[in-house]
Amino acid sequence: SGVNIANQQANPMNELDFQVAVKMQKIARDVEYTFINGVYNKASSDSTVNKTRGLVDAITSNVEAAAGASLSLALVEQLMLDVYGANAPTSDLVLWLDAVSSMQLSNDAASNGATIVPASREVNGIAIDTLITPLGAVGVRIGRHLPSGTALLLNLNVIRPVFQAVPDKGNFFLEELARTGAG
Repeated sequence: SGVNIANQQANPMNELDFQVAVKMQKIARDVEYTFINGVYNKASSDSTVNKTRGLVDAITSNVEAAAGASLSLALVEQLMLDVYGANAPTSDLVLWLDAVSSMQLSNDAASNGATIVPASREVNGIAIDTLITPLGAVGVRIGRHLPSGTALLLNLNVIRPVFQAVPDKGNFFLEELARTGAG
């Protein structure tokens, strides 16, 4: 019939490896969503679940309300000035923003003769673009799950998740499902 099956290989090569990789990608998306939009809950008993507070909810100081204005280079510089005025280090900062804000910033930077340099470094495994301001370089990263019109200026080197491990198993583990009563 003209079908060439010589040297044909299974797709995927290893079903378990494929399923684990897909599941890890989903976990990464869920973790990013939770770290940005999570709603805090402290468990008071075994029947309630601990939940993390997302960055949007957790940040209450040094908030700059732009009143619906487009994200601009001047606004980023104002945020940097706020950080500097609070005696906090301005190195290693990353501007986490939604896609629309990223386009607004890119267009404003271009109209002011500036550019956002493509990814040149990684912070905690995240590829970061760079924007140069008078107060230093700022990393720029699009956050898939940020609410529209929201930008966060963060130092990712000091933000860490707190893990609640499963006893004797850790945080990420692979185990066979039980033969009966499992889903």
